[in-house]
Amino acid sequence: MADEGIKASEDALIAADVIGEAARQRVKVQYGTDGVGIDVSAGNPFPVAQTPLLGSGVTVARKVAAATTNATNVKASAAAVYGWELTNKSAEVRAVKLYNKASAPAPATDNALIVVSLVLPKESRFGLFLPVPLAGFTNGLGFAITKLPADTDNTAVTAEDVFLNLFYV
Repeated sequence: MADEGIKASEDALIAADVIGEAARQRVKVQYGTDGVGIDVSAGNPFPVAQTPLLGSGVTVARKVAAATTNATNVKASAAAVYGWELTNKSAEVRAVKLYNKASAPAPATDNALIVVSLVLPKESRFGLFLPVPLAGFTNGLGFAITKLPADTDNTAVTAEDVFLNLFYV
């Protein structure tokens, strides 16, 4: 149907479409420079630039937890984390901590270097892939897998409690 308008005030008109006998507020996606609005449609799609995720691709660090804190150095220089996939097979909470460190972290004392702490509910699995990398790994990238979520927890997990895939560059 033809586009109409709904008078909002003496000076303002809200765009509307008449559907059947009712005028409905017109909300359509537009793009363009300042002062120009080009409607998006099947014949005029929204312009999207596909940007590759860094030229070299993402590396995956895999870890099946051993009966330790699994303190691991992933990269000894600046890193960017693009996501993770985590599985906790235990009937108790577990934690994965990511550190800004160029060597293997010491979970009991390196709490000031934790960039993110991921608490895994019992018997759970979740993943996240970030379109923009997680910042904060200027010195390097390390992780630890501990039994408790406290920043200074140094309690070893049971072997094969946690499975980790960490996506980074």
